[in-house]
Amino acid sequence: MIEVKRSDIGNHKPLYNLVKNLSNTMYSLNCTNREIFKKYLTLIKDINRELLFYDTNGHSFEPFKKRVENKLDFYNKMIIDKTFPINYHIKNIENKVKKIIDRVENLDKKDIQNVRGLITEGICCSNLFDVNQQTSKKFIWDCHFYENSKIINLIKYGKTTNTVDIFFNDNKIKLYECKTSPNYLEDRQLEFMIMLKEKYNNYGEKIELNLFILDDSNHPSIIRKLEDLNIASHVKIKDIKNI
Repeated sequence: MIEVKRSDIGNHKPLYNLVKNLSNTMYSLNCTNREIFKKYLTLIKDINRELLFYDTNGHSFEPFKKRVENKLDFYNKMIIDKTFPINYHIKNIENKVKKIIDRVENLDKKDIQNVRGLITEGICCSNLFDVNQQTSKKFIWDCHFYENSKIINLIKYGKTTNTVDIFFNDNKIKLYECKTSPNYLEDRQLEFMIMLKEKYNNYGEKIELNLFILDDSNHPSIIRKLEDLNIASHVKIKDIKNI
């Protein structure tokens, strides 16, 4: 049989715990008010894009921080219903975003890219389950898979792939690979999920494969990539609009 375990690879990336806390609070808002949650998904997406501009353009920190604060204020004013616990969750989200942004100033380009990736995964997690309640039967963020106690690997182009971003089981196993931009999509990551699907099927278990793209799920490069791999029928494309 197939066994799934936490890889804990992401734990060592910068700001992991801060992003995890943000995801947890977003999930709480999701459970409270789905409509407001979806608005705040867009907010986090916008902030993640600001991180890209700050990273790639070498802008000074203070103007970047001010733009993020302006976005937080804008979304706060947009929400009419600020009764408890909605107001509590919104305040928590704002505080956790600010903590992340304050720490960004001292990160290098590679670390900022890692933070953007973690935020993308955290957003997807917040739509599914509480990151503080991970179990091998229900939900794991960043996972390995084992068959007969041996880790499942895909080796391609001299590189080993053996992790999937999210495992979620709500009476049907769903796997998620998360990408901030379609530019970061690699063949071997999708092919590894196809391999897992085939192995699960061998044990009589059906699974759903999902590709979550934060920026734009309709980007032509994604469609071409799936067509080239001939796996479009195997993978569902998700973004914050249809998550």
